[in-house]
Amino acid sequence: MVIENCLVSFVAVMGFGGMVADLIAPKSAAQHIFNPLWKPHAKLHNAQAFISGVILGIIALCVLFLKPNFTSFDFVLAVAISSVYWVAMLLASFVPQTAWVDPEFEGYWPELLGKDLNFWLCIFMVTILLIALTLRFLL
Repeated sequence: MVIENCLVSFVAVMGFGGMVADLIAPKSAAQHIFNPLWKPHAKLHNAQAFISGVILGIIALCVLFLKPNFTSFDFVLAVAISSVYWVAMLLASFVPQTAWVDPEFEGYWPELLGKDLNFWLCIFMVTILLIALTLRFLL
């Protein structure tokens, strides 16, 4: 039970990474909240996304560690909450007229197997959660 809770906690805390990347880290923040080409409305939705990641991470951690009488349902709830930020980012890439990278930043970050690193980060986080579920219920 300890290992799977740690895995879910890791993904929950990584939800804070959107705020770090989009607001604090200079190289990536220049592409997001501090991008002068972005209109204020786009910046609002960017802030909404990274603040949601923080809130979802906090809620998942509270379910994992503060809820008395922790049950299997609570574990699945924590996994679901932890997954929202990552699954939403992955699904957002399928919405028409969206892109992982704005044209002026093409080639700014390396790709892996022809996909943006954020794509692989989403896949990695969801995979960690699937491993946690497997450890909890199948092993």
